[in-house]
Amino acid sequence: MIREITNLLAEVYQRDEGRAIAHIIAEEATGLTLAEILLRGLNLDDVPKAKEMVERALQNEPIQHIIGWTMFCGNRIKCDRRALIPRPETEEMVMWIIQNEKNNNLNIIDIGTGSGCIAVALGRRWNVSAMEFSDKAIELANENFSANNVNIDLVKDNVLNPSLVYGMFDVIVSNPPYIKPSEKATMEANVLDFEPELALYTNEDDPLIFYKAIADFGRYHLNNSGRFYVEINRAFGSETADVFKHYGYKDVKIRKDMFGNDRFVSGIWTR
Repeated sequence: MIREITNLLAEVYQRDEGRAIAHIIAEEATGLTLAEILLRGLNLDDVPKAKEMVERALQNEPIQHIIGWTMFCGNRIKCDRRALIPRPETEEMVMWIIQNEKNNNLNIIDIGTGSGCIAVALGRRWNVSAMEFSDKAIELANENFSANNVNIDLVKDNVLNPSLVYGMFDVIVSNPPYIKPSEKATMEANVLDFEPELALYTNEDDPLIFYKAIADFGRYHLNNSGRFYVEINRAFGSETADVFKHYGYKDVKIRKDMFGNDRFVSGIWTR
């Protein structure tokens, strides 16, 4: 069964990726471990659910949408078209925050929470609020908060033009839209066809518009010595750092991801 699925997926996936997806499909469709599947000698024709999942994968639908969830920092996060699929790079940012912040009584705001994955991971340790503009993403985030039993104060607002009254925070975290529409030509079909444009694309003529808004928000809502953490477009590392420096942040640093790309920026607000 595993070999059958892997061979079918070779039409659209590299061998190793196809094999990994085959393992996920086989386990999810049967409810068995890989060892049990092999011991029983199951074939693809024996499991109609697996055949349906393979067909969806052949249409470039992300495996996270096909099975309906993904793991993020040890938490099971529901995934569908309403928000971006949580990615390993974002996990890196969360782990950086956990390693870097030693205060047990932090107030954190996650701007543009999407699926709520960041808020869930941080909400197990600290008091977390979340902001999101998309009604569909808000629905999904609330489902993930409930399923993971975390108490998150989620509000509908747009950081580009905040309309609500906010208190003070010790940490701002955000993975905002940062892809220029002109970059579509370089993107994979499973992103272009299945992920929400509202969460992907920034302004073509002002690609750092969300970072400017976050920096401005932090000037009024970060406590003294409060810190921000943002995920960024790897093509704009120094430019994004310069935005926060321009707004008066100190100790602004660029951090690379596991692939060696500029991926995160952090800094401190001092009054």
